Amino acid sequence: MLTNTLYFWIALAGLGGGFLAGFLGIGGGVIYILILPIALEYVGIPTTEMAQYVIANSIFGTAAAALFGSITLISNKDFYWKEVALVGLFAIAASYLLLFTFVNTPLYSKQFFNGAVIIFLSLIVLITYLQNRTTLMFNRPVRNERAWYIFTGSVAGAFSALSGLGGGTITVPLLHSGLRMDIKRAKSISLGVIFIASLAITVFNVIDQPAHPVDLGRIGYIIFPVSIPLSLGVLVGSPLGVWVANKISSRTISYIFVGFLILVILRKTIELISAA
Repeated sequence: MLTNTLYFWIALAGLGGGFLAGFLGIGGGVIYILILPIALEYVGIPTTEMAQYVIANSIFGTAAAALFGSITLISNKDFYWKEVALVGLFAIAASYLLLFTFVNTPLYSKQFFNGAVIIFLSLIVLITYLQNRTTLMFNRPVRNERAWYIFTGSVAGAFSALSGLGGGTITVPLLHSGLRMDIKRAKSISLGVIFIASLAITVFNVIDQPAHPVDLGRIGYIIFPVSIPLSLGVLVGSPLGVWVANKISSRTISYIFVGFLILVILRKTIELISAA
């Protein structure tokens, strides 16, 4: 059983994750993957399947955060349906392929998970930093816009399945750099894609059965005493994040975006070293 204190911290993580979802368009997973290993270890999740449980419950919270953030954007008439549908379709395809063949198997350990998060986020920090300091990744916008949307969705889906971060951390830089898209529009598209892809991954994780199930209120890899408090915090945090993002500049959002990524990199590096 979870204690009231742990419930509080999980709900607080949901609040922070929801705020980040609306503010940065990254789905809230940056917060979730920091707090979930603590909560899941407390309820008895074995190390051998910790990565799978963390990813599944992080994605569940991410789907909730992205949903409420997207609803706010829709109400503000700042949502891009066509782009979201195209990128989201390929994000689902890529994530399902990886979940079936690699992530939800004994091959994907907690150490592999932490290493993947560190590598992916380090690359994104570098790309975002270079874009703000000098020029964009490309000298000119990509000519084939549809192909770039497909590529972005495929990479985001793979990233989401491997890291539990929802894919926004890669979607925003790719759209901004490849298409010279304003970061606020890229954030809006990213949030919609995150919801579509995260919902699809959650369905997969509900159907799939863990090798080491725990005696809690769960379906598949989703543990509801953990994921529900996480999602409740999103109700307040996500609309607030969208509201704050509309009040500040795109460059400021980029720097805050990098700051949170560095926080996760440091935390996961410490976990990886401790497990060695």
